[in-house]
Amino acid sequence: MQGSTYPLVAGHEVVGVVNAVGPAVTTVKVGDHVGMGPQRGSCASCGFCAEGLDNICTKFEGLYDPKFGGYATSITVPERFVFKIPDAIPLDKAGPLLCAGVTTYAPLARYVKAGDRVGVVGIGGLGHMGLQYAAAMGCDTWAISTSDSKEAEARSFGASNFLNSTNEANMARAAGTFDFILCTVSAK
Repeated sequence: MQGSTYPLVAGHEVVGVVNAVGPAVTTVKVGDHVGMGPQRGSCASCGFCAEGLDNICTKFEGLYDPKFGGYATSITVPERFVFKIPDAIPLDKAGPLLCAGVTTYAPLARYVKAGDRVGVVGIGGLGHMGLQYAAAMGCDTWAISTSDSKEAEARSFGASNFLNSTNEANMARAAGTFDFILCTVSAK
């Protein structure tokens, strides 16, 4: 990783069990299952932080350099960057929600509503999450892929329709018909 100080412990989908808390901590206790995203610090006092935009704070501190990341045996994190994970969710299943899950959920939660026609481009890890969220939100959910072999998989994750993006005629018919497109692939 360019700009990093080695050695380092990487990792950004952090889940675990609280083994200690500071005296001012009120939202978690020892024994709680918790998770956190790729950020472990910010100034907490600038305009960005005041608006909940800690991720663009000039004092942003990620999980890489100079402190240990998610693969460490333990990690110390300010309370505001940690949240409880319900006991019903196994920790090994919660990790992907903290990156792929947030990456796909945030734009859907902000820009779509039930009944919207949502296209999810790319039926891989991010696409799987996007399809499930859009379907759960009550959207008319379309999977868009270059491969017909992905159709059954896409439908198993909540797609009600499938569009092969290499079929120019079908793409032309679909053009302009979506309320929102979640693109999970790189583009040329």
